Amino acid sequence: MSKRITLGLGVLLCLLADAALAADVITYRSDETPDPATVARVLNPDAAPRLKFRSLRLLPEAQAEPARALAVQIQFAFNSAELLGRSYEQLDAIAEGIRQAGSGTKIVIEGHTDAVGGAEYNAMLSYKRAAAVQAYLAEKHGIDPTDLRVVAKGEDAPLAGVDPLAPQNRRVEFRPDRS
Repeated sequence: MSKRITLGLGVLLCLLADAALAADVITYRSDETPDPATVARVLNPDAAPRLKFRSLRLLPEAQAEPARALAVQIQFAFNSAELLGRSYEQLDAIAEGIRQAGSGTKIVIEGHTDAVGGAEYNAMLSYKRAAAVQAYLAEKHGIDPTDLRVVAKGEDAPLAGVDPLAPQNRRVEFRPDRS
């Protein structure tokens, strides 16, 4: 019996490690608020403290790459760039993470839509929504708008493994600006 438990735990740990290694984009649903420390680590990995383990050491080839972006399902009014509901709480947490990442951290704010509607319309809507997020972060939290670059992705970059028509694709992504 104990061999089965040990084997089961080993399989579970392998699955969890694979999931951690595959984390390229951390995705938050509309009912979830990002942790500001996580936001800071993603937007400026050099400025944010690294996690330390006392009894567990990962070999260099097995260490997970840090996530390269955060995807947040910001709520907007239908066919609009008007922020709604929990979006303010989510954006307040992101603003705190930006502050923790350090002044002068350059960030790309990408607007995404699902594939419902025309490509040109979705591109414009995704731009307006990303610009609304930029404006909120600048006006409410005093973040320099020149540190926030707005990009419209429209329906062109659905989440991996998700139906392009699914609502999860209606999101705003935050990533370090490497340009």
